Amino acid sequence: MISRSLRIGIDGRGILKTIDGITRYSLNLIRSLSEIDSTNKYFIFKNSWRKKKIVDAPNFQEIEVDFPHLSMKSLFHFPFLIKHFNLDIFHSPFFIAPLWNVNNLIITVHDLMALTFPKFFGGRSYIKEKGAYWYHRIFVPLSIKKARKIIAVSQNTKKDLINYLHIKPEKISVIYEAVDEQFKKNHTVIELEKFKRDKGLPANYFLYAGTMKPYKNIQLIISALKILKQKGELKYKLLIAGRKDRFFPTVYKEVKDRNLVDDVDFLDYVSDDELPLIIKCADIFIFPSLYEGFGLPALEAMSLGVPTIVSNTSSLPEVVGDGAMIVDPHDPQDLSQAVVSLLKDEDLRKKLSQKGIERSQAFSWEKAARETLEIYLNVHKNL
Repeated sequence: MISRSLRIGIDGRGILKTIDGITRYSLNLIRSLSEIDSTNKYFIFKNSWRKKKIVDAPNFQEIEVDFPHLSMKSLFHFPFLIKHFNLDIFHSPFFIAPLWNVNNLIITVHDLMALTFPKFFGGRSYIKEKGAYWYHRIFVPLSIKKARKIIAVSQNTKKDLINYLHIKPEKISVIYEAVDEQFKKNHTVIELEKFKRDKGLPANYFLYAGTMKPYKNIQLIISALKILKQKGELKYKLLIAGRKDRFFPTVYKEVKDRNLVDDVDFLDYVSDDELPLIIKCADIFIFPSLYEGFGLPALEAMSLGVPTIVSNTSSLPEVVGDGAMIVDPHDPQDLSQAVVSLLKDEDLRKKLSQKGIERSQAFSWEKAARETLEIYLNVHKNL
């Protein structure tokens, strides 16, 4: 039993203008902690451009920081800043943390992609690629090994921490992510049809949502589309929802080389408000990633009742359970057959839709926040 409220720091600089996985994790965790804990004092370090409050709670103070979370200043200058707040606990929601002046570091590891996937830093200039590579290669292991406790977002990530960095299993707790509240809104058929008309979306389409990085394996989807087209079974367009990042030219060339330009639309970045609607209107959500720490896009699609296909690798089978179809991410024939099965079998679509909704309900941000708070308290108690 603690005799006073704790002073807990959370690095919120991973909350970016463009919503990504770490942004979603950080936002949802901080907001959910503010809803369940009115006792402890929280200090949220955020980017200086973010003037709007992350949460409005009397025990949450937000401090603006004028340098990004992935920088040398973050490693060597940030410790002087946070020392001023005399924290009992400091939580970094991503795998880079200050190297000193930090009491009781807790770190969340989403994945070890930066250490395990050779092409993770590709698509940059040679200097930038090597700089990013060595920054992560040196400071990710240092940060993780410095932590008193590590939160892994899946059993698969925990396994990677043990296998690649030789972290003791008892030092790692698995706390699952969940879908945002915005994915739980109900939309009528009329609203969805109006949205499709307003956005000029096809009446029917397959959807991939995410980045275009090589490990996302968009090339598999394109190869499967080519098979469907050759067999005369490509009835719908593929929509790719994601910012046209540095890997876009490679993906577009693949589409062009396979004569699929008229069958694939690139939506570029989709706003957070529109993403649930884009997904909800899809006939099939395809997410054949080669590696995911958690795989939130698949769970988001499942929560909306959209039949979902994922790969059989990394954390994805663990997360989706029986709520999605699982295919070999190296076999376009397997993916094409899964798509055809869903298109031809209405009962299978309905069954998968219901199972996906049920599976998504096993995860919640309130549960994640309570389990995280328990870690804060236990780390402090066991000093």
